[in-house]
Amino acid sequence: MVISSMPPFVLGTFSIAGCTPFAAVVLNERVLALQAIPRILPSMGRYFVRKTTMIDLVEDWDRGFLALEEAVAALTTPQYVDAFQNLSVPVDLLHAHPPVAARQIFGVGANYQEHVIGMMIKSPWPGSEGMSPEERRHAAEELLDEKRKAGVPAVFTKLHTALAGASDRLVIPEMARQCDWEIELGVVLGKPARHVTAVEAMDRIVGYTILNDVSARGLQIHPDMKIAGPDWISCKSPPGFAPCGPYLVPSAFVPAPYGLRMTLALNGKIMQDGNTSDMIYRIDKVIEFLSSRIQLLPGDIISTGTPPGNGAFYGRFLQPGDVMEATIDGLGTQQVTCVKEIK
Repeated sequence: MVISSMPPFVLGTFSIAGCTPFAAVVLNERVLALQAIPRILPSMGRYFVRKTTMIDLVEDWDRGFLALEEAVAALTTPQYVDAFQNLSVPVDLLHAHPPVAARQIFGVGANYQEHVIGMMIKSPWPGSEGMSPEERRHAAEELLDEKRKAGVPAVFTKLHTALAGASDRLVIPEMARQCDWEIELGVVLGKPARHVTAVEAMDRIVGYTILNDVSARGLQIHPDMKIAGPDWISCKSPPGFAPCGPYLVPSAFVPAPYGLRMTLALNGKIMQDGNTSDMIYRIDKVIEFLSSRIQLLPGDIISTGTPPGNGAFYGRFLQPGDVMEATIDGLGTQQVTCVKEIK
């Protein structure tokens, strides 16, 4: 779970030998529980002793991030380095849970320009019949430019019970058909948000993570009532359909969230290779839209869309034994193995 261009520290939720998961800071590939910080730095006991979960931390992020910066600065000095080594554990010895136990998860559909253009070239829309692929691409680009200026994002929900860790197995449900992968940048909120503007939106973010928006394409449309639209519950929310993490990387260490390379490899072959700069609706606009409709909560995750190259594009879907490796610059790597459901 090594991160390229490692930031000063990252955060996560971990366990070992079946113990209760604990919130922790990760420094130089070693994990220290937040509640263990006062054992090294007693002066910080009154703050960190109450931080048992990541929700506890993100709900008090303004103070929490400053306290973490102070703690990490001390832990990396010669005076405390031995104590840190003695109390911390190598990250590879621990089980990584979703970094934040989000109460609400939102996804943004069709939010990467090249992904949408590819679908529009492949599936002509009214008025595009008879166009060449080049003409259809040009027309699609013009439509997306208008959408970006005057449209609104297409947002759906995933249940929090779909969350899984970055190395948990993905159990493919017996009834699920055409299970697909979608690497996405996950945005984690730290403050409530209702009727916030795009200008205010980025202040609500505490950090970023990786989320794989696994989808059962064969269950996406209701079989008896196609007119009712997508069946998001069946398609998006079976257990494990949201591998998340391994880390929460503070937003202070991701100053340019629109320039991150993201790749998903299936059995070692790269299937998706995109960049967050290709978003149609940027993060601030998505938060503005969502908060105009609903109440956003600390710890909520917004999964911001996927680049081209998912299974539907290739006509190749997940099978037992497949291994997905999803990486985003500076955020780490997931490695998820698919297995057959055994009832």
